[in-house]
Amino acid sequence: MRGKWRLGRRGRGPRVRDVGPELLGAHPAAPRAGTPAGPPPYVTRDTDPELDTLLLDGGLVVVEGDSASGKTRSAAESARRVLPERTLVQPRDAAELRAWADAEPAPAEVVVWLDDLERFLVPGGLDTALLARLCPPGRPDVLLLATLRSRARLTLTAAGSPAEAELARRAADVLGRAATVALRRAFTDAELVRAEALRDDPRVADALDNAEDGALPERLCAGRAIAARWRAGLEADAPGDDPEDPAAAVAQVGAAVVAAAVDVRRAGCATAVTRRTLAELYAHYLDPAVLTGPAIFEAGLAWATEPVDGAGACLLSRPEDTYEAFDYLVDGAEDPVPEPVWQVLLRHLPPADLPLVALAAHRAKQEDIGRRVLVRWADSSGDPAVWCLAGAMLFRGGSGVPLSRRASEAVPWLVRAVEAGDAEAAGHLVTLYTETGDHEAVELWARRGAQAGNPETMVALGRRLIEKGERTEADRWLRTVVERTPLEVALLPLSEEDLEVPAGSTRPGVVAGDYLEFSCPRSDAMILLGMLLNRPGRYDEAEHWLRRAAKTGLMDALLVYGHFANDRKGRVALAEWCDLALQLGRSDAVEELGVRLRREDTFSAQLLLLRAVEAGRARAAGYLGQISEQRGAFDEAEQLFLLAQPEYPEVARFLTRVRATRAANPWPPVRFRRPGD
Repeated sequence: MRGKWRLGRRGRGPRVRDVGPELLGAHPAAPRAGTPAGPPPYVTRDTDPELDTLLLDGGLVVVEGDSASGKTRSAAESARRVLPERTLVQPRDAAELRAWADAEPAPAEVVVWLDDLERFLVPGGLDTALLARLCPPGRPDVLLLATLRSRARLTLTAAGSPAEAELARRAADVLGRAATVALRRAFTDAELVRAEALRDDPRVADALDNAEDGALPERLCAGRAIAARWRAGLEADAPGDDPEDPAAAVAQVGAAVVAAAVDVRRAGCATAVTRRTLAELYAHYLDPAVLTGPAIFEAGLAWATEPVDGAGACLLSRPEDTYEAFDYLVDGAEDPVPEPVWQVLLRHLPPADLPLVALAAHRAKQEDIGRRVLVRWADSSGDPAVWCLAGAMLFRGGSGVPLSRRASEAVPWLVRAVEAGDAEAAGHLVTLYTETGDHEAVELWARRGAQAGNPETMVALGRRLIEKGERTEADRWLRTVVERTPLEVALLPLSEEDLEVPAGSTRPGVVAGDYLEFSCPRSDAMILLGMLLNRPGRYDEAEHWLRRAAKTGLMDALLVYGHFANDRKGRVALAEWCDLALQLGRSDAVEELGVRLRREDTFSAQLLLLRAVEAGRARAAGYLGQISEQRGAFDEAEQLFLLAQPEYPEVARFLTRVRATRAANPWPPVRFRRPGD
């Protein structure tokens, strides 16, 4: 039961050993005939030894898994085993966590319980600074123990647009500093054997006999039964105003109330929803013929909160007359959140929920709602970091929103943040004015940010100074970035799934070849230094920086170094560059450089494309075939086009053309040979 204890100073709260799992948020188990009092006996999970060790080390420990996988019970039992005498702190939400941390500047011997971690990973809640303050290195006596649904993690850290990346990277930074234990809903064979030893408990016996796919926690908490009750209510066939069938009408209304609560959660609300909000929304899920009104709403609310099989309910009661949908139902919902939900939330959202609802609205293509929520969030806060983030999201969000509107809405908040001392906002202004083409504004805000120590703006200022020919000052700023900032680069292989923003990333990802790339100011500074020094008398220095940048594996860094090697060092150096790129797993960069050199240096292009083909890149054979066709090597071109066809369907027309040309010009083939062949 969240929020059961108000937070107090050290020593005044309950001990971990005194708090049962249900009071920490574990779903109650469905009772069976002959069931003893209290929760069912705990079935030891395979991950328990690892979890016990992590808890002793302190810091942030996250138990992650699907809804009804046993996360809360597993975490609670581990804490009771290894840290029973610790003081338990159970904040209700992000604001309460922050308030406790401010009141307790040096906590010790505590377990801070964060069930459903997504409720705390909001701006103004748990961030890397607060985590570092609560859990400094070498201090295992403070433990932040959290649970997190896998779908919630993906929602927090997946970024499909620059706007999403602004929030995703903050969550990823915190989660990147956590020790995470993954828990499966389905029990392993070893776990099932241990459960058999506890069959004397009727609840465990029922779960063993009836759970689907070995998902004992799901059966214990009646997850499927609760979902079935909701589904039955949604499918109930009653006009609602028939006095002879009031039960069906109540079920319909109750299911509509649950649907509203589910969609409120899916719309980004981490806090419980008020009765008033549910009363405004439920009718939108009903047929117009169904009777509505205060009386039937109260009856439906009672239906929604009624325990199923003596366990949980579709709708869970929370303090202060608020409610929360059973998370098992939230994870199973797929339909788009209806328009009325966004409109009602816009009126009733608490400040803590504003940023995540704005993000959810952006993902749902509700751009106008999302932008209005962002403005409300910024307007409700006196924190420059909030103004900065809201301004950045206003500018980066909305692919269908005109650039002029995005800029005009974002600039006031970003300027306000810079004036209040937020140097990061200057970086967003630099990006904004770069896109609008205002070079004077770019230099103005880049210098403001650089002087405040922001590395993004130092790089931007260095780039602008290079354009103006002011090499000495550019060199100074770029070297400052290299010397003072960490190298935080990540390359994620592209897939059809949403990709998580890696911890430490300060930028949105960029698709380059086979990867989603996350660069950093230091990697950019090394590239720019190499380009700045690429002049007579300083080629060795230029190569030093370009090679260091290329070793990050970033596409742009590799291509710049590849051009340098080809132009300044010759084909032996180009072959060495190929070796480096392939060692880094970037055969896509080898192919890309070959494509770029086709017109200006055909021989080097052929060398590169051959290496790419040898590395398994069939598409490169298509580009190589086009060069062979231009040389009149039609047989060779045909073979290369055939090789490329599985990945490069467009070569079908090239094949037709080359065969026709060869038939009309039957001279001997001309073949390309590499040096040494």
